Amino acid sequence: LKPRGLGGAWGFARFFGRFGLVILLTVAVLLLPAPPGISPEGHRALAAFVFTASILALEPVSPPIAAVIVPIALVALGVADTPLAFEPFSRPVVFLILGSLFLAEALRTRRTDHRGLIRINAEPSYLAQIPVS
Repeated sequence: LKPRGLGGAWGFARFFGRFGLVILLTVAVLLLPAPPGISPEGHRALAAFVFTASILALEPVSPPIAAVIVPIALVALGVADTPLAFEPFSRPVVFLILGSLFLAEALRTRRTDHRGLIRINAEPSYLAQIPVS
């Protein structure tokens, strides 16, 4: 995985252009009158939805950064309080997935995956020793 660089002045302008459009769309929804039958909380939730959809569609930042920005926006817009907005990050399955991704990246960096494939190719009977549960 390569980090997304800004790519000089062009990338810098593109980032601010796209992120500015995300902010502009969100503010536009907040400034428009609320549709009939929607509470002020629902109107702010609609603005949070537009923010989330536009940040994922326009990609001014990478998806991991967007995953952190969205709960911050929920708190800033008053849609959720801080513990509720960040609660999904504390679930055990998130740590399981993060741990497996860290291990996979460590194996890839050390070329352990490549060496294992070479060993399996050299001796196909090696596959029979892998336990299957």
